[in-house]
Amino acid sequence: MVNRLQNQHGGLLVRASLPLMTGMLPVVLLLAGAGCDSAGSSSARPPVSSAPVADDQAVTAAVNSFCGACHAVPSPDSFPRDDWYQEVQRGFDFYYRSGRKDLTVPVQSEIVRWYQSRAPELLPAAEAARR
Repeated sequence: MVNRLQNQHGGLLVRASLPLMTGMLPVVLLLAGAGCDSAGSSSARPPVSSAPVADDQAVTAAVNSFCGACHAVPSPDSFPRDDWYQEVQRGFDFYYRSGRKDLTVPVQSEIVRWYQSRAPELLPAAEAARR
């Protein structure tokens, strides 16, 4: 059973009964696991590429204009090399969800490679902790 109510701002609230929610649990769990790989990670990272950035000056300009249109451009040493895939993905996701259409969207893999080619393998504190 589903109860439909309106909140104080006129928006529709839906309140489902416990049997309905319990019946949907397997579907929710299946969907929640759909984006996971075998290790349980929600977003698989491709391997770090050692290939040089195609046109370094053009990609540097794209980093500055695309990333810099929303926030200060982060330094490559802000994150360890392996983290840049997710960080760039997050930035692209923010852009797409923003609804903006005023920027030329660069090739995401080139932006990732640009950051990874300049980033340290580990941040200094993590490096010291390994010793």
